[in-house]
Amino acid sequence: MIKKIIAAAGILLFTSFHLFAQDNPCTDTHIGKLVTKPLLKNGKIELKDAVKDSNDPRSASPDFTSTNSDSTGNIYIARHRGINTELGFDLLVVSNPKTGKCTYQVTRIAKTGIMGIRLDEDGDVTNWDEDTILTDEERQQETLLAKEWLTYFE
Repeated sequence: MIKKIIAAAGILLFTSFHLFAQDNPCTDTHIGKLVTKPLLKNGKIELKDAVKDSNDPRSASPDFTSTNSDSTGNIYIARHRGINTELGFDLLVVSNPKTGKCTYQVTRIAKTGIMGIRLDEDGDVTNWDEDTILTDEERQQETLLAKEWLTYFE
């Protein structure tokens, strides 16, 4: 009985991911399309093709797309690009079907450290939140970095 319940929950989660991907305004944006580009088959986003957990052998690949969700209803879709053994980039869309909120981020992952830049749906740099306002100089620097980093996902 428990196995049937777990299987049913898995099917429900997969179905909600699949429907969400097709009707998700967050994945219809410029950044959303870059994130889901490897999952696009015959004009539809196939989230079933995304890596769901670290046990999936594809997660060891330098280039893959993953998806996950959390208890607050957020759905995460991330595209991972490994450039070499010391440098990689992630492009992330986080969406919440309950609130309709979309957030986007590009992250540089290097041996020297990790740096994330918050983006809007078009790929322009934006503030992390209302309490963390970028100065003009920070915005200029992050804009140059984000444009460079996004080229890895084009």
